[in-house]
Amino acid sequence: MQLKERLTRFSKGSKSVTEYLHGIKSLSDELAVIDSPLDDIDLVIHTLNGLGPEFKEISAALRARENPIGFEELHDLLQDYESHLNRDDVTAPVASAHAAYKGKPNSVKRGYPPNRSNYYSNTNKSPQSSEILTCQYCDKSGHTAKVCYKLHGYPAGYRNRRSAAHHARYAQPRSDPNWILDSGATHHLTNALDDLNLSSPYQGSDKITIGDGTTLPITHTGFEDKGASSSRIA
Repeated sequence: MQLKERLTRFSKGSKSVTEYLHGIKSLSDELAVIDSPLDDIDLVIHTLNGLGPEFKEISAALRARENPIGFEELHDLLQDYESHLNRDDVTAPVASAHAAYKGKPNSVKRGYPPNRSNYYSNTNKSPQSSEILTCQYCDKSGHTAKVCYKLHGYPAGYRNRRSAAHHARYAQPRSDPNWILDSGATHHLTNALDDLNLSSPYQGSDKITIGDGTTLPITHTGFEDKGASSSRIA
């Protein structure tokens, strides 16, 4: 009983993932010695319960899996996620300093108008910056860890191919079923959500302006794989 209480109260705290999982496994082994072994699912549940708030995204994603994860696989996933968090801690001060520099107001000399190029670039900016979703597990944009294929497994019939281009879907009736892509562009447009393998609702305020000046709303953003052997798709 005392060992089970220790296991229930055992938490990661400031320990590394490796130290935390080693402690969990040691308590589990002690329970097995006294003929009270834990099955793999219970061991995983105790492990997830003891993780800190910084692991809440991956913890929620793992709990939502249809197929339970084993303790050994959990060990690898948590180590990868810990590395992701450590990379964020390193890059955050640099990003903050860059944002502070960009936010410094332009100095204007008395009697002279502000720089014209800065004036026009500032007036054309959207009043709100668009928010791009980024997965907390694989670092890819367009989705979160809750729906990450690398974390949950790829759906049946999905081919994990290379050279994915980022696309946006706009809400207009489809007139031509053939999607012609410019392989040299970084962003593409489609009016069919089925063209995107990974997609998420667009939360930003940007819109698409077409040749006649009409603006179209963006409803989703995501990815479409063009395949490894071809440089363009028609």
